[in-house]
Amino acid sequence: MDAGSLKRMRLFYVLLLAGLIASVTLPDAAQAFDEQEFEANVEEYARRYGDFASQEVVQQLLIDGNVDTYFDRLVGLVPDENKGFYDYFVLANFLFVEDRDRSFAYMTRAEELQPDNPYVWYERGIHEHRVGNCTDASRYYRKFHKTAVGRDNPVSWAYLTHCALLLGDNDEALAAWANADFGSHHTAIEKGMYVVFSKTEPNKARQATIARINAGEHQLLCDLIDHDRNWEIDWWNYAAKETYLSFDNELADRALQKGSRDEKVFRLCLMSADMTDGDFLQELADMQIWGETAVLPKSSALVYEIARRLSANNLASPEKILQAFESQLKERLDEQPGDRRFLEVLGFLYSATDKKAALREVDNYGWHKLKLENFAGSYLLGADPASRDYDALLDEALADFPDSSLLNQLRMAKVANEPERDEAMARYVASEFANVKDNWSGPYRLSDYMASFAFELGRSAN
Repeated sequence: MDAGSLKRMRLFYVLLLAGLIASVTLPDAAQAFDEQEFEANVEEYARRYGDFASQEVVQQLLIDGNVDTYFDRLVGLVPDENKGFYDYFVLANFLFVEDRDRSFAYMTRAEELQPDNPYVWYERGIHEHRVGNCTDASRYYRKFHKTAVGRDNPVSWAYLTHCALLLGDNDEALAAWANADFGSHHTAIEKGMYVVFSKTEPNKARQATIARINAGEHQLLCDLIDHDRNWEIDWWNYAAKETYLSFDNELADRALQKGSRDEKVFRLCLMSADMTDGDFLQELADMQIWGETAVLPKSSALVYEIARRLSANNLASPEKILQAFESQLKERLDEQPGDRRFLEVLGFLYSATDKKAALREVDNYGWHKLKLENFAGSYLLGADPASRDYDALLDEALADFPDSSLLNQLRMAKVANEPERDEAMARYVASEFANVKDNWSGPYRLSDYMASFAFELGRSAN
């Protein structure tokens, strides 16, 4: 979240993608809504908060990994007793990604102050949608669509399509999808799904890692570097955060003792991508990471990269990697039980070596302990659909991960000849909206899923 992105309001970014900043009129407008005044005020307040957030001393809070303090300073710029509608509206957008509860509360407060503002209806719909409350989200979207700007907003029509599918209103879903006009607005619609379904909180994650490093877990500097080299912009775009990386290297210089194992591990993280395979293997051997007396690093980012490169470049077989790393991977997982990458490496190695019982334990742990969707899906794939407990397992997994495309596919296959077939199809198609990051480049797009759904229902869809 740099100064430039802070000055770009999410609401206007979404609308501008579709070229939809235009006048807003209410259909039965007993009260006039001055869109130009609204836009001017939002820009003024956004600039005011953005200028404050752009100050070097405030930006330094983010660089140092103090995102909570950063947001407290931003929110405290105007005392609560002096905040008005535009403060709450603008702050709700600034806080949208990484302070979700406060963002929700502020947009709700904005609605209390201007209950007939169409832009607030759209924002409230998005907030309710993102927490899974499609009943209220749909109500807001419908109100928004009765305005001039809402009638032509493809992203909000796609949002309503998703909610209608989940609520079992197939007629509304197909009508809303026709209004979305996916063929003309596919980029805006697909990117719009990131707004609702992304769970990423990059600065919060970075803050937590820096706190652990400052507490003495120095090998996590590798994870910090990996995080800041691959900063998520959206599901499809990542970029290095150079100011953050500079801080990371300065932190390493302060924290690491020259010649220590932690320092050597960190240097390996920095240099491994530029090493030849031969030099990489030699470095692992010299550091006793690979070989009979191997000691696995405590950085999950480095462990993941080591296992990936050894396997992908055929430097070692999965069997050999598992033999070398299995016990220590379990130790690392015991030490850092919330770190999914240690579990992902174990799961990959068990799968590649056909150790079904061990993989099932990993999948069960990832599902029930870490609440990770991919492990629940893998667990169900390893279960017998004809077994007595399969239906209960599938119901449990779908309750935990209702947006899972795989789990909804399994449900659809299970009830293919049952009365629940149409509902299962609708929920499967809805899951593809939540997982557009996996299908936006084809072979099937949201339009294909909706067309197939309409065909199965005996209808037509644009």
